[in-house]
Amino acid sequence: MAIDSRDMSKKIYSATFSSFCQEISRFRLSYLIRTFEVNVDKDLKVNDEHDSKNDWLVVVFAHSKYFRLTIKIHYNDEAAQIFAQNCRGPDTPTLGITAINDFMREYGNQLIGAVKQSIEDQSGYAQVSCPLVTRGQDAKFFSPIPTASAFEEHWQLSALNQKIQCSIVLEFLDRNFMKEIFLPAFFDKDAIGDVEFF
Repeated sequence: MAIDSRDMSKKIYSATFSSFCQEISRFRLSYLIRTFEVNVDKDLKVNDEHDSKNDWLVVVFAHSKYFRLTIKIHYNDEAAQIFAQNCRGPDTPTLGITAINDFMREYGNQLIGAVKQSIEDQSGYAQVSCPLVTRGQDAKFFSPIPTASAFEEHWQLSALNQKIQCSIVLEFLDRNFMKEIFLPAFFDKDAIGDVEFF
């Protein structure tokens, strides 16, 4: 199955940054689990109560002197198991917790890589972290700094009768970067006047 990732990069200038992140998350999951039937629910009600022992979180960061970006992916064992098995092929036996977490880490790595590249096309160098897997309830430790100019977006991906939740938190460390580079590049020009971060 061939999917040309170059087609994705062309869409970034006509979509909001949030929409781009949602679409790239759908695209990367579709590629990894070998199905085109991945749906995005953009009207996700935020659930901060990830208390089940089966709830996990992949978190990964991108950072530069202009911004800090956090991508979070909430999932449970069953969803990760099905996605990882589908990635490996129909005859794959049940995978252990390490293998399914490694699959979700790789998914997080692909997401942050795609988003980092799109931002670097506009603003120069950014560093990224390795993906971290932790308990779902640890999401509260990766919240934006209250004083930072930031926005947060949540959505859900559905595929193979399973669901995972994704979110981004983008914190601006430089007002000029936000106004002069980021907004003109990543938001529709007609909508820029409606975006409020302060």
